[in-house]
Amino acid sequence: MQELIYIMIHDYIGLGEDGPTHQPDEQLAGLRAEPRLLVFRPADGNETAGAYKVSVTNRDAPTVIALSGKRWQQT
Repeated sequence: MQELIYIMIHDYIGLGEDGPTHQPDEQLAGLRAEPRLLVFRPADGNETAGAYKVSVTNRDAPTVIALSGKRWQQT
């Protein structure tokens, strides 16, 4: 079986830099309810890399990586 990875962006609570979002955070709850679908919502670059690594090595189920379109300042 070939792996399948969906990359979703711009899910953000509130008004983003480019206007209102079309993919609210509540959409993640619906995705997580899907059987055999891995859903990741990484918080930074390290978690994104880890989610991608799991996604490409997982051949049993499709994966969603939900990224924010919001730019966060590093502290």
